[in-house]
Order: sequence, then C-alpha cells, then structure tokens
Amino acid sequence: MACSHLLRREAGGILETQGVFLSEYRALRVLEYGPCTLGQVGRQLGLTPATLTTLARGLEHRGWAKQTPSKVDGRASLLEITPSGIRTLRQAQRAANLHLKKFEKALPPTGRGRLARDLQQLRLALEKAEDEEG
Repeated sequence: MACSHLLRREAGGILETQGVFLSEYRALRVLEYGPCTLGQVGRQLGLTPATLTTLARGLEHRGWAKQTPSKVDGRASLLEITPSGIRTLRQAQRAANLHLKKFEKALPPTGRGRLARDLQQLRLALEKAEDEEG
C-alpha cells in the first residue's frame, strides 16, 4: 500500500507538469479503449456519480472528451475520447514513463523482470476477485 501511494503521488506530480490531473489521466486511459457510459467509467475508476459528473465536464471543457446520448439507452450518456484527448494522453504517458524509468534503476535487472511478472499476477488475481464479487 505504501508503494502504491508513493507511486501514485509521484505519477500525479509528473502528470500535473503536463497539465493533466491523475483523475483525468485515469479516465482518458479508460476511454482510449472506446466510448463508455458514465456508469462504466465510474465503475472502472471507483468514482461516485457526483465526482464522475464533475470529471466528465472537466474533460469536455478541455476538449479531451465529448458526451453524446446513448443510442441503446436514451437515459445514458456515452463519454468518448477526442483526438485532442488522445494526443494529451500520449504526451502524458511519454513524460510519466521517462520520469518513472529512474525508479527501475533501484532494482537489479533480474529483479525487474520478476517484479513485472509478480505485479501482473497480482493484478490478474485482484481482477478475478473483483469479478467474482461483482
């Protein structure tokens, strides 16, 4: 948990130098896979409806996403990333990756691969547990 908190804080600081807040970055990451209802985005990010509404409005205001009515369910809105949002996301990803590379040097080369595999297995286990609960 401590590592997660520190990495999140570090990443948030890096993203802010690019003019992107961590919550915006996370939402753009969800939207890069295709349009989602606000509810889907909220579930992915663990956000309350009020927080999600504010986030969606902010993304729209910046020109990084647009909302359109769902053709399937007239009560729902779809949030979709715009070309500007994709450019912003890629720029933020490049900056964060370059900055966070310095932390890789804290591990010996053999430890890096092991850590990557272990984190992948942990992520898959957590996703499976979440799916079983939901």
